[in-house]
Amino acid sequence: MTIGSVIAIIGCVILSYQFRMDTTMLDLMPGMLILGEGLGFIMALSTDIALINIPEENQNNASGIATTGQTLGESMGTAIIGIILILGVIGVISDAVDIYAPQYSGDEQFHQDVYDYFQKVGNIDEIKSQDSIIVNAADTIIQDAMGFVMLVTAILMGIVLILILRLQDPNIKK
Repeated sequence: MTIGSVIAIIGCVILSYQFRMDTTMLDLMPGMLILGEGLGFIMALSTDIALINIPEENQNNASGIATTGQTLGESMGTAIIGIILILGVIGVISDAVDIYAPQYSGDEQFHQDVYDYFQKVGNIDEIKSQDSIIVNAADTIIQDAMGFVMLVTAILMGIVLILILRLQDPNIKK
């Protein structure tokens, strides 16, 4: 599990540099593969550790509770990461314009154009026709927001690593 945590943290760090408006699945594959491998090591063994000292007659109930907790945690994690990303994008638009397009700092229409750009992300033709300053500001916002999400995920994996290192229970059956 320790190795899995370290691998997952490495995957998060790799992914933190991969997100842009034109990112493809091929760009994300190395980081996602490494992150998935790390999480696979952790998840496979976490159920065993959770159930190892449970008496055999109670293992069905304990397994159900552990699985429910894992599923709830995965769902909550996805929702929390989504919220962080949305808030990051919306909250950073003004700062990104001030930093990367200071000549448009007080221009509310430009801020709205950047926001509208995010609404068109699925339409490639409309994106290509946008002003390059808007595209660059939006690209920077995505990089910063997703980089922050992956940093938060790496910190959470670091906490998991610390907790795993504390699992030195001599009463665990070998």
